Amino acid sequence: MAGSGLSILLTNLLLKEWIARPRPSSIMHLVNARGFSFPSGHAMNSLFLFSVFYLVYKPYIPQKLQFIFKICCVLFPLLIGISRVIVGVHYPSDVIGGFFTSHCWYCHLLYVFA
Repeated sequence: MAGSGLSILLTNLLLKEWIARPRPSSIMHLVNARGFSFPSGHAMNSLFLFSVFYLVYKPYIPQKLQFIFKICCVLFPLLIGISRVIVGVHYPSDVIGGFFTSHCWYCHLLYVFA
């Protein structure tokens, strides 16, 4: 699993260099961000982290709390992605692209380890 986490970081860096989309410039940034914009690393890494977290810890969560656990694992990455657009360092398409790439990587992980 640790190798999968490192591989998604590498995938993000390679995609950013390959696509080389500049960050939004017309919007006042609330935080400093360097490098290219697409895909959003925060969106990509948070979705992957919470997806793996859900996969690993779901069997240990009591049945009564599983719905809340699932909602949290979906809601946290979503809020992280939205926050990147709000602070002005990503376009919405960057976040959607990060989520999509992360989901594809997670599905690949499930296929490989199944």
